[in-house]
Amino acid sequence: YDFPSLRKTPAELRADLEKAGWQKVVAFQTRNPMHRAHQELTMRAAQQAGANLLVHPSVGMTKPGDVEYYVRVRCYQALLSKYPAGKARLALLPLAMRMGGPREAMWHAIIRRNHGCSHLIVGRDHAGPGKDENGKPFYGPYDAQELFRRHEEELGMTMVPFQMMVYLEDEDRYVPEDEVPAGKKTLNISGTELRSRLSDGNDIPAWFTFPAVVDELRRSYPPRIRQGVTIFFTGLSGSGKSTIA
Repeated sequence: YDFPSLRKTPAELRADLEKAGWQKVVAFQTRNPMHRAHQELTMRAAQQAGANLLVHPSVGMTKPGDVEYYVRVRCYQALLSKYPAGKARLALLPLAMRMGGPREAMWHAIIRRNHGCSHLIVGRDHAGPGKDENGKPFYGPYDAQELFRRHEEELGMTMVPFQMMVYLEDEDRYVPEDEVPAGKKTLNISGTELRSRLSDGNDIPAWFTFPAVVDELRRSYPPRIRQGVTIFFTGLSGSGKSTIA
């Protein structure tokens, strides 16, 4: 195994949390790198629940095109210093994403309960596969929250619902999209735009993510002008392959 110190069985993690005196634990499920919006969301969720935070990313198979988990884990480690000391920790979940939307949110809750958590953050389009062949979202943005709410007592887990976080440029802060004051300008960078900026070597603003996270992403996803190229020469013996190479 890689990152052995971060790979905890349910029993091991429960014991660690009990030893630390964490009675209320909010789990955050993710399959992507975390940026400033995620840090703000998770901080708010922990404060709202009066709990500590467990960043618990899936490190099994995920959606094609996702950032590989080796890179993501280094990003998470860089991000941990942005939380108050002793309030957040990181553990890895060897689980493949099914992109099953609302039902997967329920499953994630059961898994986190087994690991010793009391709350689960359920955000916009939790575990959703994105858009269908017609360009429409496969699931509604808050379908997972609605299903979770109906079964919350049965699950024995408390949901911490959140809407998408957006950046208020004039105030230099993140807020849920339903709390944006009228007339205020908001900014956001999609995953597609982030990949484009990395590929082209363009600037990634500090309001979007932390410099330490940018450094990790750039190390593994350098711009095209800094990437190598492989050329294969094929042909019969004596045709000039070695000479051309």
